[in-house]
Amino acid sequence: MDLALVGQVFEVVTDAVAAACGLGRPAPGWWVNLRVIDEGRWGSSGGVLPILPLLQSGVFTQERVKAVRAALGR
Repeated sequence: MDLALVGQVFEVVTDAVAAACGLGRPAPGWWVNLRVIDEGRWGSSGGVLPILPLLQSGVFTQERVKAVRAALGR
């Protein structure tokens, strides 16, 4: 895991939440937790978004689709 990238994700997420709350900056007591979900799903728009339908949507290159399917064992 690229820790610099993770740090950037934390910064973007907390800045977006602060902006949505009308705050100038994130509160020091906020925590951001990342959790790997093995079956290839993640949260999006308040719900769980499975990756398999996205593989058929055309947003990934065929190389990436093959890599994701291989990683998921499918």
